Amino acid sequence: CGYGTITRRFFIQGGCSDKAPEWEVEQVIHVEPACEVRLSMFDLPSDIGTKTEALCVLSEEMVYDVPASLAGSATLLPHLEGALCNAVAIGHSDKVSRILDASGMYKV
Repeated sequence: CGYGTITRRFFIQGGCSDKAPEWEVEQVIHVEPACEVRLSMFDLPSDIGTKTEALCVLSEEMVYDVPASLAGSATLLPHLEGALCNAVAIGHSDKVSRILDASGMYKV
């Protein structure tokens, strides 16, 4: 999520003789995002289906690759395109589970 630490170590020798001084110098760089990404920065698709009124999909293959035309997609608000201090990439991965005692039904 843009947070991390980079540690660099430098081994320095002050000459070519056996008695030349040696140093080990460490540089620690802390990395964090310049601005925080929030959900309010995006147009989000409406929720579809509920626990009590499930969304029915006819094909098992479609369950594993729900098309954006059905599920919708998230987009960055137009006025923020090119204006953010960090790059934004949007992707998704669906987790699919079979519903016990319900042949051919899946929870996505």
